[in-house]
Amino acid sequence: MNKLYFIAFPIVCCSCGNLKSQEKSKVIEDLTTNSTFFDRISLSKDSSLIAGSFDSVTFFKNKKVIFSIKNRDGYDSLPDMSKGIKNLSSSPFVLIASKDNTDLIGFFGFQYGCCPRQLTLLTVDNRGFSKIFDDEFDVKSLEIIEKDIFLFGRKSFGQCLTTIDPLEVNLCAYSPLLIYKIEKQVQLDSARTQAWNESNYVFRGFDYNQDIWVANPSWKSKRKIRPYVFKEKGAEPPK
Repeated sequence: MNKLYFIAFPIVCCSCGNLKSQEKSKVIEDLTTNSTFFDRISLSKDSSLIAGSFDSVTFFKNKKVIFSIKNRDGYDSLPDMSKGIKNLSSSPFVLIASKDNTDLIGFFGFQYGCCPRQLTLLTVDNRGFSKIFDDEFDVKSLEIIEKDIFLFGRKSFGQCLTTIDPLEVNLCAYSPLLIYKIEKQVQLDSARTQAWNESNYVFRGFDYNQDIWVANPSWKSKRKIRPYVFKEKGAEPPK
């Protein structure tokens, strides 16, 4: 058999100045704020970013950098999900809310087809910045209930397995809606989560589970169908 050889030649950079300029990030927005803890936010985009509007966020106070974060998968514009929460930011990319001498700051990742968007939540107070949430999360809403801030959403879109036309349902993996209370930290409100799913979906725990098939009304359904458990692992589906 003939062997194929590859010979590597050194690459000579004839325009190093241009290369360095291309590697620099580009500021897409400078946002002035009235926060007690920072007075400016800079959003920038690295030249290597493939998707999203920006990937770096820098916070300033009196022209000095005090905190920064970076998401190599890219951040993008905010979804329409706030209920009763006043966004103190004028930017379409930044959520800022204030409660009890603490600022809550939120950023949303770029929407890839496979997964929920990345959600990054920060808090800042007199002690400094804290990253309290940084994960893929399909946000349904951010609401104020009895003066507290709650985050509603799912960790997964929920893989749909098939459609049963006679029943007008889609069979999808169990994916409960989760409700988190946002304070200094993000904590799952298990009582609210269970109550919501029992009333609006089904409840089989707090984790996504592909062994539980839930029948959801299909988009073709002309009647009101409440989701129900169609099959669990080891059990036969109803006839």
